[in-house]
Amino acid sequence: SKILYLKYAKEEGILGDFCRDQLERLYDKKKPAYKRERAKNYIKLLKAVLSNESEIYERELSVTILHDSKLFASSYRKGLCDILRKYGDYDKLILGEEDERNIEAAILEAHNVFANPEYVYFKGESNVTFCDGRKMSTFSDMPLAFSSALLNNISSIDISASKVMTVENLTSFNRIKVDDAFIIFLSGYHTAQKTAFLSRIRSKGDISWLHFGDIDPDGFLILLNLIKKSGIDFAPYRMDTETIRRYKEYTKALEAQDIKKAKKLLGLGLYTEEMEYMLKTKEKLEQEALL
Repeated sequence: SKILYLKYAKEEGILGDFCRDQLERLYDKKKPAYKRERAKNYIKLLKAVLSNESEIYERELSVTILHDSKLFASSYRKGLCDILRKYGDYDKLILGEEDERNIEAAILEAHNVFANPEYVYFKGESNVTFCDGRKMSTFSDMPLAFSSALLNNISSIDISASKVMTVENLTSFNRIKVDDAFIIFLSGYHTAQKTAFLSRIRSKGDISWLHFGDIDPDGFLILLNLIKKSGIDFAPYRMDTETIRRYKEYTKALEAQDIKKAKKLLGLGLYTEEMEYMLKTKEKLEQEALL
């Protein structure tokens, strides 16, 4: 096993850090963290993922490296993500996210590894210009979805609206109608593909950036995550205490995780009025109630 790790111990970054740590265990006479064959596969996966620059699906990675289309998901996915997370910096990508599956997806996506093709749903009037010079127009009454592969070939998205709005849930995206707005389905904690989509949006005038999500602690953490990832100062849309009061008959009780997240946001000094109100009333509101 030492020979296996020694080969990459002088590498910079995650792979080198991982191998040096494993060597240190062996030199200290500790039990190896991984059996030889498993360690060999983790090193091969790390090399492939860290050097990957084009979109690849998990089953393709699994076949290429492990010679089995399902072995990565069933036996190596979590372990690889644990290694990447330990030695890499993914805090900005997973800010506020607590679901392990979503955390793993965000980490892998940072290296262009996807479980399935990523799609971005949107509706609004725009002129889309592709890198090869081709152009197309989109319309408010014609929702569309662009695949991640197509997104990589977009040069710019010129909109006529004065507002860009991201919407947390799909039902709300399908139902919502806001005048003079270009609307994008966020799907919870948003991905790097959606960040790229946002970065390509252009307008001849000033744009207001809005986010419409659930009025609960997680909804505000999703908003915070969106701001951090995109670098855009999104303002909450109808995510205030007055809206909760107005739709009180549709509120639901806060759960233990909600309380924990609300206290986390209070500790950061963020959205204090909304968090204090929710903790006081023990109520939250799903955005679908507004529609």
